[in-house]
Amino acid sequence: MRLKSFFKSTTVVTAASYEIEAPSDLEIISTNWKEGQRIRSALRFMQKTLPILVFTKRPLVVFSHMTEVQSLLIAPICRLLGIRHFLWYAHASNSIWLNLASPFLTGVLTSTPGSCPLKGKKIHVIGQGVPVPAKSQESNQIKIPPIRWYHVSRIDASKRIEIIGDSIREFREQGLIFSLDKNGKKSSSRTK
Repeated sequence: MRLKSFFKSTTVVTAASYEIEAPSDLEIISTNWKEGQRIRSALRFMQKTLPILVFTKRPLVVFSHMTEVQSLLIAPICRLLGIRHFLWYAHASNSIWLNLASPFLTGVLTSTPGSCPLKGKKIHVIGQGVPVPAKSQESNQIKIPPIRWYHVSRIDASKRIEIIGDSIREFREQGLIFSLDKNGKKSSSRTK
């Protein structure tokens, strides 16, 4: 949502099949992408996306989020039309779709060096995008340590969640009481 403040207008094309409530200055278009219906879903995606790419006033920037299949579908068209196209990809798996799309992309954004299997000048490591509050004039030490921690992410080995568990065990050994709630699920091995 913060990205849209840098642009005159923003259109979100989503694979979601449900209604999404959006602010009045944000257009959301659903392509109703369905697993197991790749050809039909791809055609529906192109039907919804092509008019945006062709008829939207320039300059136009396309930002794709973890959608390497859909990015592959439109990347050559974006390149042909001179539209800058960036893909956010933060997954260690080496997707064939990512490899096929990358020559046509302007760039690939990722959170950490290990979060993208591709290397080269097009890969931009930009962190997690989580705002860090400015330092306060007061002491940086936490006055009341949080006793309940939350982890919200995929539950994959690549996330190294055991390190968080080890830290909590160390705190408990020091007599501090901590708990950890993990929210997430394993990522699918199938590409959407």
